[in-house]
Amino acid sequence: MLGLFQFINYQYLNNFNEAVILSNGNNDEEMLAFIEEQIDIYINWNFLALFFSFAIIAQIILKLVFNLFSKSTISLTDTWTIFDVACAVLNIVAVYMISNVPAETYLPS
Repeated sequence: MLGLFQFINYQYLNNFNEAVILSNGNNDEEMLAFIEEQIDIYINWNFLALFFSFAIIAQIILKLVFNLFSKSTISLTDTWTIFDVACAVLNIVAVYMISNVPAETYLPS
């Protein structure tokens, strides 16, 4: 899962690099059209990131359900569980924020 998140971040850096944007347009309209294409491509990758983030949250919910119906319990405060929840929530927030940034924001100044 970490590899997928790193690949998506790498795609973001490649797609929205200033040199790449400048090389794909001679004026603002052409660059905006290119940026909008790149945003669409990136949003497709975000589906996978959201899917895996919600899978991590589902794992925590399953731990809660297990603890409700079992004599023995699984700790919800171990370090990895806390990091998993934080990573999933922050990734969902980041995907939402990046997906809603206007294309004009990426235009080189």
